[in-house]
Amino acid sequence: VAARVEAMLRCRDVTFHAYYCVQLFDSIGFELYAKDLQEVKGPYGLGIYCTLDLQRAQDMGKTVLLAEFKANTAERGVPGISDLLFSSSGENWRERGYAGVVYSPTELCIRVECIRVLYRREWQGR
Repeated sequence: VAARVEAMLRCRDVTFHAYYCVQLFDSIGFELYAKDLQEVKGPYGLGIYCTLDLQRAQDMGKTVLLAEFKANTAERGVPGISDLLFSSSGENWRERGYAGVVYSPTELCIRVECIRVLYRREWQGR
């Protein structure tokens, strides 16, 4: 039986950026807010699935947004969520009070309430 290896990153006042891929429709104007995102049920549970790999994001064929997130949500009215879990299994990360799980070197799933801002960009080379 393989041992489960996990690590935690305490993220008190750190802001991160990741790429979020989404299919946008013309009816959605240029104003897109983090609160408009819907968490999806994926292999690591309910959350917003993002990547740190721009090329991988562009290869998905969807609109690539830059998501700015902060794991510490206490100032937004959600006390106690301030850490990211690093785990290949990602078991029960939400129930254990984590803001998100980093489940591979470039892939993560985070709580929607941790996302602060979404940026649209024109990516070079596409």
